[in-house]
Amino acid sequence: RRLTAERAELLGTLSTVGEDATVRRSDVPDGIGETEHLVSAERQDVSSRVLALTRHALDEVDEALARLDDGTYGDCIGCGAQISPDRLDAIPAASCCLACQSSREGITR
Repeated sequence: RRLTAERAELLGTLSTVGEDATVRRSDVPDGIGETEHLVSAERQDVSSRVLALTRHALDEVDEALARLDDGTYGDCIGCGAQISPDRLDAIPAASCCLACQSSREGITR
């Protein structure tokens, strides 16, 4: 249920942020409005980055739902061990155990 709820929330965010990322202000005059152009461009850049992160998170949730369907949810895709329930509680879309995730990120424990 948490994955489904998270998926719905991410889809809502995609819809909202997607609109923000595509809105452009063409009615801002040149000259004195240059700062407004820069602010608008920065806002669009941030919206585009949020959009990319949201799409990535949605992909992770969809992959977790697929693992749930095929019976492999909770199994680490790196080593095959069980992902700890505490980790799954904190990050329901986690695909790796903590050791494999740390290794992927280059973190030494």
